[in-house]
Amino acid sequence: MVITRVFDAPRALVWKAWTDPQYVMQWWGRRVFYSAVLQDDFRGGGKFLCCMKSPMGRRLEWWGYHEIVLHEKIVYSMYFSDSRETRLSLRTME
Repeated sequence: MVITRVFDAPRALVWKAWTDPQYVMQWWGRRVFYSAVLQDDFRGGGKFLCCMKSPMGRRLEWWGYHEIVLHEKIVYSMYFSDSRETRLSLRTME
C-alpha cells in the first residue's frame, strides 16, 4: 500500500512527526484509545513498538523497521494483535 499526502509544512517537521515518539503519540489514534511507545530503535533493522489499545482490548503494534532513508522513506511492518498478544494480521508499509 502506498499512501501519499502533501503537507503544508517543512519536510523535516513532517519527518519528525513520524519519527519522534513524543509527536507520534499526539496524532496517532483516537481519544478513546490508550497509546504508548514501548520501544524505539529508529534504524534499519531496529524496532519501534507503539501499542494502541482500544476500549474493547484490540491492540495495534508497529514493529520492525526495514529501511530508512532520511527525510525520504520509512519502510516498516505492523500487525494487529488480541489482548493475549496473538498476531492477527501483518502488513509491511513503505
